[in-house]
Amino acid sequence: MLLGALLIIISLAPWLINIQSSAHSGLVFSLIYGVGYIILCNAIITKYSKRKPQYFVRIPRKHIYTVGLISAIVIELFANWVWKLWYYPHFSIPVYFFALFFVLVAYFYFILKGYLAVRAVFVAHIRQKEIKKTKRSYHSLFKTLGLLGSLGFVLGLIQDIKTVHINSSTFFNSYGLQKFNLFNIVLIAVSLVFILEYLEYREREDTFIMHLLQGDWVPLASMVIASLLTSITMEGFNIPLSIWIYTNWPYANISLFSLPLTVLLAWPIQYILLISIYRSLYKRETTRIWY
Repeated sequence: MLLGALLIIISLAPWLINIQSSAHSGLVFSLIYGVGYIILCNAIITKYSKRKPQYFVRIPRKHIYTVGLISAIVIELFANWVWKLWYYPHFSIPVYFFALFFVLVAYFYFILKGYLAVRAVFVAHIRQKEIKKTKRSYHSLFKTLGLLGSLGFVLGLIQDIKTVHINSSTFFNSYGLQKFNLFNIVLIAVSLVFILEYLEYREREDTFIMHLLQGDWVPLASMVIASLLTSITMEGFNIPLSIWIYTNWPYANISLFSLPLTVLLAWPIQYILLISIYRSLYKRETTRIWY
């Protein structure tokens, strides 16, 4: 655990040492941070899951590749290509497409590990409510969520298509000033959550929203705390290196060390989306991912 924390601290060295921002320096410090983060999360999971081994979630490697690829497409399609919320200044288009899959597979793995680590601490100290899998009592609710999510996603997608202008290949990784539509982003994000919740409920009965409805706040608390800790450290090592740069964010004038605070507020949404995608694709391996 100590080694992981030490490596994360070392990844913040560019704050103290003048290191030129480049693809090479970004790669080196990303690796230092990534290795440290995984070591720390694994140590926490191992320590606390020994008390309650039924709460440990096994993550097959092929699942990480599959969910990571889907996540990469979804995240970059909307946030980077359409909304232009960030770009990678050191990546040429060929490098961008080559690195995209590997970077976002690792990113999904970080999200999942961070959530599981925080959740392991919670379940070791808090007795979670037994979730009653009464499918019939929630059938109308989740069917409505699925319908609303589908309609919202289609409407948001139509609105997004109207704003897309592909002039060249640089469209896929470039700074593009756009008329920001916050409602459209919220609509797409919420719609995807509703669709995934419906798919989870239809196939597995146990969902994130179901836990909230039955008074189990551990999944939400785990996401919020994991996103807070991960965002502060990950965004922290990136700020002096500028491996990725944010653009077009609402209220960007309210920032901390040039990082818009709205970025930090948006972090938990990724956890719900990415973990829900994993839950929807793999039933048996994610049986206990929410509790």
